[in-house]
Amino acid sequence: MKLTALTLSSDRYYPRYANFIQEAEGTPERIQSVNDLEKYDVLVLSGGGDMGIKSGAYGLQSEDLPIDGVKEGRDELEFALLKRAEE
Repeated sequence: MKLTALTLSSDRYYPRYANFIQEAEGTPERIQSVNDLEKYDVLVLSGGGDMGIKSGAYGLQSEDLPIDGVKEGRDELEFALLKRAEE
């Protein structure tokens, strides 16, 4: 089984994601720090609210965009994980 890093901001979704990962012969574990990425075989960025303006994902700085459910800490973690995974 492959150790699978999973990003989530809410525990209520963990059972569903864990089940999907286990069905794919993975071992799910929530990742909290980019420094832990090297121990995982797979990285899953789960769905969630919109990315915040500060993430730079929209190429804009306008606060007028109709976005909802922003979790800036999660945005920062996921972008850092993607950057580290590309290295």
